[in-house]
Amino acid sequence: MKMEVSVRKVGLLLVVVFTLMFLLGATFTQAAEKYGGLKFCKIGTSVPGGTSYPVGAAIGNLLNKHIKDIVITAEATSGSKDNVAFLGKKEIDLGIVDSSISYQAYKGVGLYEGKPKEIRGLFLLYFQPAQFVVLKDSGIYQIEDLVGKKVSVGTPGSGSEDLAHHILSTYNIEDRVKKQYLGYEEATMAIKDGIIDVCFNPSMIPVSGIVEIAATHDIRILPFEDIMVEKMKEKYGYYMKTTIPAGTYRGIEEDVKVVGVGIEMDVRADLPEDLAYDIVKNLFENLEEIKSAHKAIKSIRLENAFNTAIPLHPGAKKYYKEQGLID
Repeated sequence: MKMEVSVRKVGLLLVVVFTLMFLLGATFTQAAEKYGGLKFCKIGTSVPGGTSYPVGAAIGNLLNKHIKDIVITAEATSGSKDNVAFLGKKEIDLGIVDSSISYQAYKGVGLYEGKPKEIRGLFLLYFQPAQFVVLKDSGIYQIEDLVGKKVSVGTPGSGSEDLAHHILSTYNIEDRVKKQYLGYEEATMAIKDGIIDVCFNPSMIPVSGIVEIAATHDIRILPFEDIMVEKMKEKYGYYMKTTIPAGTYRGIEEDVKVVGVGIEMDVRADLPEDLAYDIVKNLFENLEEIKSAHKAIKSIRLENAFNTAIPLHPGAKKYYKEQGLID
C-alpha cells in the first residue's frame, strides 16, 4: 500500500516537473521568437571619450531594464563611419551616427558614392548647432558681415570645416572670408586676444569654449535666416533649423535661430519591427530615468525624435504615428 502511494507521488511529481519544463520551454521559445529569434542587440557608439559612448551606454542600460526578452549592450567604436559599416555587416543592430553620414550612406552619395547602405532612422538624439561667435563691439551682426573678416572654421578636413564650407558657400561669401584653420581651443584663445574676428563652433550646447569667451567678453551669436536654412536643407538634405535658447551663454538674452546637424540613432533595415517599436516606446516613456547620466540626454525630445535624415524604420514610424507626431 505504502509503495503504491509512493509511486503515485513520484508519478505526480514527474507530471508537475514535465509540465513546468513544458511551460518554461514555451515561455523561452516565445521570448526568442518575439524578436525573430534575436537574443542580443548591440548599440554602436563611439570611442570612450566621445559623447556617443556614455549616451549609448545609458540608453542600453535603460532598455535592458524595461525590455525583458533581449539583452541590449553598448559597444565602443570609432564613431559614425564605423557604425554605418557595422550595421551593414550586421555586427551591430543600432548605431549612433552623424546625420550627414546617415544621409550620404542611405543615398549612396559623397563618402558612399554608388554604394548605398540598408539603414533606417530610429530617433534623433540631439542637434549640434552652428555657432558663429563674435564680440559684441565687433560691428558684426549677420553672416553676410563676415566678408573680409578673419573666421576660424576648424582644422583642415574636420567636420567643422565641412560645415563652414557649406554655410559660407550657401551665403555666397566663401571666397571673401579670411579663413583661419584653428582647433576649438586655439580659436577660443584667438578671439579673446583679438587675433581673429569670428570663432565658429558647431557643437552641442553649451560649448565650454564659448562659455569661457562669454565669461570675460560680451558676445553675440550670429543668427541664420530661415530661407538660408531651407536652402542648405534642400541642397544637402540633412541640415535643420534649431535654436540656441536665451540664457545658454552670458549675455545671450534672446533665442538665436541657427542651422544645425543632427546626431541620430540608426538601425539596420531588417531589424524586427516589434523590436524597433519597443525600443522607441520604452526609451521615450522612461527617458527621465537617465536624464542625469549625461548633458546630451537632456536634449533628447520626443517632439523632435522623428526628424532623422533618412527614412524611419517601420517600428519607429508606428510609435510616432500613435503619438500623433506624423501622419
